[in-house]
Amino acid sequence: KQGAYTIPNSVTSIGNSAFEDCSGLSAITIPNSVTSIGDWAFSSCYYLQSVSLSNGLITIGRSAFGWCSRLKSITIPETVTRIGENAFISTDLSSIRCLGITPPAASELELRTDKCILIVPTEAYTDYLNHAYWGQFLKIVNCQVSLSINNENWGIVSGDGYYTENEIVTLTATPNEGCYFAQWSDGN
Repeated sequence: KQGAYTIPNSVTSIGNSAFEDCSGLSAITIPNSVTSIGDWAFSSCYYLQSVSLSNGLITIGRSAFGWCSRLKSITIPETVTRIGENAFISTDLSSIRCLGITPPAASELELRTDKCILIVPTEAYTDYLNHAYWGQFLKIVNCQVSLSINNENWGIVSGDGYYTENEIVTLTATPNEGCYFAQWSDGN
């Protein structure tokens, strides 16, 4: 049976291979008290789908999340300064959100940089773009557009997603029959 696990606040580091091959792990929450994740700590956790990393984390070890094939996205806290080689080898990550203003040291994470979106803070966009490793991502974005509609029976909206600053975005509102588009709103 797959389940979620929260690391206790008393833990300050997750050792090498601590959860390796843990087939019952589907979600992990790592608290602020943890400053390092060891090599292969969560490797081959095939059912791992959700990872919540908190500020306080400084290093992610080699192959730490390797072969976690169901992991689709991850957010790297702003406190992370180093990510080990192959940290995400053989995953199918579609997005990585890096919150750090300074790009974490990384060399080869074994990611499909042609398919994975890298989401970065606006003020750090140029630093990630010019970084020897992070700059290899084909899609580095720093803006998110989220759309919603008051009532789905009225129609649909499209155009939300991740974009780069100054990129022209087309938003479309398509009303259902008998309805009409009134206006866009910023939620206020």
